[in-house]
Parts: sequence; structure tokens; C-alpha cells
Amino acid sequence: MSPDIEKNLEVIDENKYRVVWKTQFLTKTLLFDNNKCTGCGMCAKACPLEAISIGPVQEIIEGKIEAPKILVDADKCVVCPVCSSVCMFGALTYTVSAEFYPGAPRIRGSIRIDENECVPCRICEKVCPLDAIKIELEVPKKEDLVIYEKEEAWGKGEIIIDKEKCVYCGLCEELCQAIKIIWVEKNEVKAPSYRYAVDILVDEEKCDYCGLCEDICPYDAIQVKCEEHAPRKVLKPIVKGKVIVEDEKCVYCGLCADKCPKNAITVEKPVLGELIVLDVEKCDPSGCKNCQLACPVRAFYVPKDKSEGKIRAVEDYCVYCGACANACPVDAIIVKRFDVETTPSSAPWSIAVNEHVNKVLEGFLEEKREARITSIHKKEVAVEERIEVWSEPPAARALREKLEKTLEKLRDPAEYKKLLFKALKG
Repeated sequence: MSPDIEKNLEVIDENKYRVVWKTQFLTKTLLFDNNKCTGCGMCAKACPLEAISIGPVQEIIEGKIEAPKILVDADKCVVCPVCSSVCMFGALTYTVSAEFYPGAPRIRGSIRIDENECVPCRICEKVCPLDAIKIELEVPKKEDLVIYEKEEAWGKGEIIIDKEKCVYCGLCEELCQAIKIIWVEKNEVKAPSYRYAVDILVDEEKCDYCGLCEDICPYDAIQVKCEEHAPRKVLKPIVKGKVIVEDEKCVYCGLCADKCPKNAITVEKPVLGELIVLDVEKCDPSGCKNCQLACPVRAFYVPKDKSEGKIRAVEDYCVYCGACANACPVDAIIVKRFDVETTPSSAPWSIAVNEHVNKVLEGFLEEKREARITSIHKKEVAVEERIEVWSEPPAARALREKLEKTLEKLRDPAEYKKLLFKALKG
């Protein structure tokens, strides 16, 4: 006889809810965090019971409404680990009360830091789009290294910074107050350049030409010529530090590895695929920025050269999640996944989980791979193909149709959330 099963959907706050599956022997929980969700829809594709539906992602990205990007049907959901296994962004978290839980396979890449090559510096921290990298950096201060025999501290000379060699690692700025780097705001580090700094300046009124900045620069970009100075002793600067990667935040896009001037970072992507951007007539990047806003690694940009098309993405950093395709209102983007890398698991159900994880794959067939569009006819075929690939489950379609009928009336986000959670609870 099966034990009694109690299932509940609990709304924690406006951005979090969870489904709880409970018996007298075991409790399983699936937590959804809307702040981490990109609306990519991979969980909906993998769910073995079609219990997950994609919410009104386009309207959410456009800022028209506030709502969860995915909807979990608590009546259908059995709180298994499949959806959390395919979520690269940590938006779905599966927990179980069992004393020993070997864990399920998860889509996950890898990142390795070669400590022998790492300087360390601030570059990888500055470019990471998801704040998954933190640098514990110890740089001595100039005032602790330059010891004058008398209170008088002065120097005459020249300092030259070769801006062709400078990579804006940030060490000289942390060492000396006379040097200032003009950083780009974190949320403005965007494709295609992913430029994190624009200039480096020297306040020569503060500089005493001690030469410490030249010593600390790993790229020989600074030259200091000191002609005269007050009697002093200059100690050698020693930099210590390490790179800390938060695995739960990292999506292994590879941007940090490409920007590292010392090639000290190696990244293996969790997903191999193809991103196809169609030059659809209705695409209007001057008015619509859905793909740029939806992309978790900010890979999309508007080309300066119009011959490149209306919108482009730096595919080297794409993680093929599909958030951009779901957010695009004119079906101008197709995302295909050919292979996924999962973490090993000793769980007896790992084979079954991997089978459902592989549902996110598509594009092995040769006719689908031919979607590198060269004619209007092929563009039309590709658009039809995208609609087929990303078609919503019946439950999601019914919910969306219901929402569309009332959308005009629901300008109040709070009222809209009430409707969504009511639908979730069935």
C-alpha cells in the first residue's frame, strides 16, 4: 500500500515559490528563484511529466509585467531532480530529506585556474557577467614600501605608460594613489568588445617617481625615470591573491578565459550548439532589446556595419540556453544544442535523469544543421522550425491564452501575480 502523499505549493515571496512533496518517510522540495531564472525553458523541455510551462517571458523582459518566468504545476510535479539538473543558472534547487543522497547528474562545465600562471589581477572579476568570480587580492600600498629618511618626500622625473601594452589589470592603481584607471560600470561591460576599462591616468603631482608601479606591472607597460629624489628606501612590492569561482553562479561561458592575458584560465563549456540570428524584416533592435536583456552573458549587440545584419551575438561566449529565442517577439533567433556535459552521479536513477536531460538536445539532423540561412526561402523554413522546436506544452498554451484575454485589464503587477499563483495552485 502506498503511503499518503502530501503536496503543496508554497509562495515564499514575490520572487520565490516551492513545491513540497511529503510522506511520513521522505520530504522532497523544489525551490524556484525567479531572480536567477532567465526564462530559457530548458526545464520545460526536460520535464518528464510536462509539469513546467514557460511564463510570459516577452512581456516580463519588456517590463510590461512582473511575474515568474516559469510555472510549475504542483498537481503534475512529483518533485524529481530533472529540472534542476538542466538549469545552468541555479534557479531551480532540488532537496531531499534522505540521510544519504548521492545527487543527480547536472549540466555543468568546468573551469580551471593555473595558479602558476595567474598574476593575479582584477580582469576576470571585472568581465564576469554573472559575478561568479571573486578575487582575494593583497597588494601592498606605496606608503608602506617607500620609506623616507626625513619627513620630506619628493622626486623629479618622468613616467610613461604604454597603453598598447596595458591590459588594465588594476595592480598599479591598488598600489599607488597617483594612478587612476577609468573603469566601465559592471552592467555596461557588453559585447562585442566586453571592454571593462577605457583609460589609465597618472596624477604627476602625487607621483614621486619611486618606480614601484614599474616593478609591479606584469606586462612591462610602465616606465619610470627618476632624476632626483629625497633620501629614501624602496622595498619590493609582493602581490598575493587567488581566484575564487562560485560554481553555483558560473555558467562556463569562457569570457574570463578569453580575456585573461596570461592564459591562466581554462574553461570547458557545458553545452555545445549553434546560435542562428535571422535577418527578419520585423526585427527592430532600435526599439526592441529583448535578446540583449534576456541574454545572461550579454552576448548580443547591434553591429555598426549594417552588412552584418540588424542584431548579432558573440557566439564564442553563448551558452545556448535559449533565453534569447524565448524573449524574441518576431522569432528571429534559433538556438540549437548538439551536446551537453553532465556531472557524474552514483545515484541509481542517474541514467533515467540523463535521458530526460538529453531532451534539451536538438539539431543532429543534417537538414536542421543547414539553417545557416542563405536565401529567403530557407529563412522561412528556419522560422517554422523554431516554432516547432519551442512549441509550448498544451497546459502552457492554455494558460497563456487565458492570460492574453485578461492581460489588458491587469496593469497592476500584484494582481497579475495573484492570477499566476492561482493558476499554479490549480
